[in-house]
Amino acid sequence: MAIVKTCADNLMEFDNVILLSHCHVDHDRRINELAKEIISIDEIINLVNDYSTPRKVFKQILSILELHKDEVVVESVHETHLRETQRLKESMKELEISVQAYFDIIFRSLGYNQINEYQDVIKAVNLTEKQISKFDHLLRDKLGAKRYDLIDIFEKIREIFAESARTVYFDLSPKTVKELEYILSLIVEIFNLRDMGLASLRPGTPEDIESEIKSRARVIWQSAISIYLGRIKDLSEMIRKKLSKTAREKYENSEFDRELQVATKDLEASYKEKVQCTLTNTCAVCTRRGCASERFLTESRFFIEEFLDNFIDSETDE
Repeated sequence: MAIVKTCADNLMEFDNVILLSHCHVDHDRRINELAKEIISIDEIINLVNDYSTPRKVFKQILSILELHKDEVVVESVHETHLRETQRLKESMKELEISVQAYFDIIFRSLGYNQINEYQDVIKAVNLTEKQISKFDHLLRDKLGAKRYDLIDIFEKIREIFAESARTVYFDLSPKTVKELEYILSLIVEIFNLRDMGLASLRPGTPEDIESEIKSRARVIWQSAISIYLGRIKDLSEMIRKKLSKTAREKYENSEFDRELQVATKDLEASYKEKVQCTLTNTCAVCTRRGCASERFLTESRFFIEEFLDNFIDSETDE
């Protein structure tokens, strides 16, 4: 009894609240009543619902109160679990919306929408040609030698739109260079969104390993960016090719491509070491989409920084 009474002196101490939670479910009614005088179950639930309450304490107190004989209390515990789940879902949704907004701006800025439209035309031409070829005998009867003019036209259309897509893909106009500076800032913001994932988690207690809490936040963030893995790889490849094209135009007999290849391998090795990855396969074929997405987003940032550092100053001087 004396120990329980001392808990009233400091309800800011989570260990005291945990002890009082045990008292509320104790079989001794005297202990129950004493605990009620110090702190009610509603007050304990309110404390648990506070987002600053550590995750470990949150789970421990609720697991205790789930044993309460009052069904109203048990129902309140279940509602608290549901609210916590909903809160994390909403935070995840907010993170996904933010990530989507940034990526939409990035790909639109680099002309991906236009490239996709050109590629859609090529796909449509291919499909049309394939369908028409099923009736090749009919075309030969009706068109004769002109049938081959149609083949030439299809090929010419493909060449026109493929070249148009390449023009956008390799564009290095001042406007695109300016966009790259902006895109770099957006990629930095996407990395900063990891903190949003961290904010959605309850803090750890002194006994928790801080890296474990950060690791969970990273997984939440990786999950949000993983749906863009294919496009992130495309982004990295596009910037790499812009880099190579600029290097070839600026420097004859340049070793830039080889150096860039070495730097890319070093970047992957460094990333694997950072995330403690022991897999021997390359990130390009890895099935861990979240981790691979972070890896190629890191590479995209590296390529843009290399482009801006190596070529923008020299262009400005000229």
